[in-house]
Amino acid sequence: AVSGFKVKSLTSTNVTLQWNKNTSASGYEIEQYKGGKWTNVAKITSNATTSYTVKGLAAGTAGYKFRMRAVMDGAYSDYTSELTVNTNPYGVGGFKCSSKSSTSVTLKWNKGTTASGYQLQQYKGGKWTQIAKTTSNSTLTCTAKGLKANTTYTFRIRAYKTSGSSTKYSNYVRAAVTTAK
Repeated sequence: AVSGFKVKSLTSTNVTLQWNKNTSASGYEIEQYKGGKWTNVAKITSNATTSYTVKGLAAGTAGYKFRMRAVMDGAYSDYTSELTVNTNPYGVGGFKCSSKSSTSVTLKWNKGTTASGYQLQQYKGGKWTQIAKTTSNSTLTCTAKGLKANTTYTFRIRAYKTSGSSTKYSNYVRAAVTTAK
């Protein structure tokens, strides 16, 4: 049987699966559960191949299921246990300053339809500090207050999607803003 079947990497629309090489196999088959049944998504004809990327998944979606088995001369091993995958939400677009004063900056961004909310951080004191975490994908602005005049500040934001007890994050997007004089 195949061992070590797991997620190697994950994006909003792709998942790369990996496993340990099976020296007694000539290849592998990977299946995805969709439409109420298991469907083959890859037939791999070399036992030296130990990863495969499934593309075209929906962003911010929970519950994709995969399994695989080894193949040798028309004979098959048992299937691995099911691997459940939740994709990441799309990243945040349009992140920029919408207004500023000498002591505050208001940031805005575009609504992410695959997000549960957003995590906003400010770089201060040599580290990233969370200044807001929204619990809705329709909250699209945040104001950072208590800033110094004519000073450049760096902010970053990422979308998150929570499904059950699992939370997945998009990549961060950064913006640098200089306060008014």
